[in-house]
Amino acid sequence: MTGMTLASWLKHFQRNNGLKKVSPHGLRYSNTIMLITNGADIKTVSARLGRADVKITLNIYSQYTTEADRKVSNLIDELLSG
Repeated sequence: MTGMTLASWLKHFQRNNGLKKVSPHGLRYSNTIMLITNGADIKTVSARLGRADVKITLNIYSQYTTEADRKVSNLIDELLSG
């Protein structure tokens, strides 16, 4: 599926279902944030984005990796105190 085909399909789908407009790039960005903040491995996320260097992903999404780290720290704290 080409980018234009996806954009056209998405626009049609949103209009027919009364959804707010979002671009394919917006979906990609949201998907990446959801994966990172829910503990997905940054190297895997970066590969799924098609990036050859994980540093690019880390630079763009560093604020979300910090939040993911905080979640993991809280989980470890819960496991050790429970």
